[in-house]
Amino acid sequence: MNLGIWVPFRAGGSLGPPESLPLGRAALAARARGVTLVLGSPQQDGRFDGVVAEPGGWVSVAGAAVDGVYDRFPSGSRPEAFAAGLRALGEIPVANAPVITALCRDKLQCQRALEGSVAMPEVCGEPGEFGAALADWGLAFLKPRHGSFGEGVVQVRPGDPLPTAGDFVLQRAIVPAGAHLALRVLVQRGEHGLVVRSPVARRSLEDPVVNAARGAEVLPAADLELPLDAIAEVARETFRGLAARGLTLELGVDVVLDDRRTPYVIEVNSRPRGRLRELARKWPERFAAEHEAACVAPFLVLGRE
Repeated sequence: MNLGIWVPFRAGGSLGPPESLPLGRAALAARARGVTLVLGSPQQDGRFDGVVAEPGGWVSVAGAAVDGVYDRFPSGSRPEAFAAGLRALGEIPVANAPVITALCRDKLQCQRALEGSVAMPEVCGEPGEFGAALADWGLAFLKPRHGSFGEGVVQVRPGDPLPTAGDFVLQRAIVPAGAHLALRVLVQRGEHGLVVRSPVARRSLEDPVVNAARGAEVLPAADLELPLDAIAEVARETFRGLAARGLTLELGVDVVLDDRRTPYVIEVNSRPRGRLRELARKWPERFAAEHEAACVAPFLVLGRE
């Protein structure tokens, strides 16, 4: 079986030996299980141009037929190329499904889809109502409705300037006890059901927008006194609440805790990246094996589909 891994691809680039990269090692492990991964992009008739991992190096391929596609393409910044690729793929299954990616990118619609199934802080999607909502809540986060990596997110209080129009959402702030803390929980479909990977904590003493891209400390959630079972369960329910809408292999669920340590879901990422890898880099004896398993799991599941 051949699977296309849809990434921005430029012929002639150097990836380094597959054995030196988590994705390369995952590709070799998948190949040992009978699943060949083609890293590249769809061309005419859904065939892929890209590279295939072999022990010691990558081999260029052109016009490779694929049975399914794992989407890691930056569709937000390159929407026209993404739309063209989808047209080329036709009926070939894509995971995570485009409908899931679009829903996760839209913070307001994702919230509406999950309300009632998991605990989430209240959100206001009408800029004209931001002032009244903020006066009621006392503290909130103003976010770009379709933003990512914590860019453009600010904490606001009553009296702070607020937009009266534009593509924003206002989300009630969950006030923690102690340092600012957020958790990224990777949930994946496994060969025997859902798998919740080790939660990754992001902690900051100063920045309430707790994001690793903004300099927050990354550390294992297991090293903190946290309700890990409750966190895992809310992450599972989040996955279940969205996955019924389209083929879904994995989701990154962002969770915060209030002063009573109750977990709240604040965002969902359809293309989770890097956080477990950071734990594997810092504590390889604890997390390297789990990281490798997480890298290969989506391909094996998609191969069964």
